[in-house]
Amino acid sequence: MENPLDRAPVTCRLLWKQWQQNMPNSPMLLSAKERISSYKKEDWDTMVKEAHELNAYLANLMNTNSSLDSKESEIGFDMFADHYIKWFFPIDEEYILKLVMATQLDKKYALFFENQAPGLGVYLPKLLRKYAYKLSNQPE
Repeated sequence: MENPLDRAPVTCRLLWKQWQQNMPNSPMLLSAKERISSYKKEDWDTMVKEAHELNAYLANLMNTNSSLDSKESEIGFDMFADHYIKWFFPIDEEYILKLVMATQLDKKYALFFENQAPGLGVYLPKLLRKYAYKLSNQPE
């Protein structure tokens, strides 16, 4: 039987519902649910605005062929991580690497990022893989 989530446009809401359906007891999911339950409309508006700014920054990196080794690319990673940490839950190197795998194995994740900026579904996993170590609990 086909899951209706498989036909829906790929949005944050769709990925959120899929996550709730597949991993309802995930500590990260529960943490995010708790945090977002207190958000007011202004919080959501601010989060969406910041997400669009982040996506525009990442798209600019991609469109200007910025090297993954550049300071600007590292800043892009930091902005991405900070957005998750600020609005949803603490993330670490393991989470980032799972997100990289998800974008490569689950077409919905890649399509979500592609919808933000053409090419981002391919570029972002490379950026995340490059700088995931920054979120390691191990001393460098």
